[in-house]
Amino acid sequence: MIIVPDLRGLGLSSKRDGGYDKKNQAADVVGVLDALGVRTFRIGDARQSASWFGYAVAATHPERVSRWVAIDAPLPGMDPGIRS
Repeated sequence: MIIVPDLRGLGLSSKRDGGYDKKNQAADVVGVLDALGVRTFRIGDARQSASWFGYAVAATHPERVSRWVAIDAPLPGMDPGIRS
């Protein structure tokens, strides 16, 4: 099964005044997976700009991530253009 949820404030999702930090966005997606009954999952990041999601989910819910593939992803704290 492939699940590609709309992230908060993007696509057809409602636009909120706040809550766009990585931890909230990761919690949103894990909440969707909970609602679908998905206990463990794999994360595939196909581009550099999506790697923040993988880091956030793996850091906040390590017991839920069975695999994570990050391609061309900067390490947190190593790229001055990436904010935590």
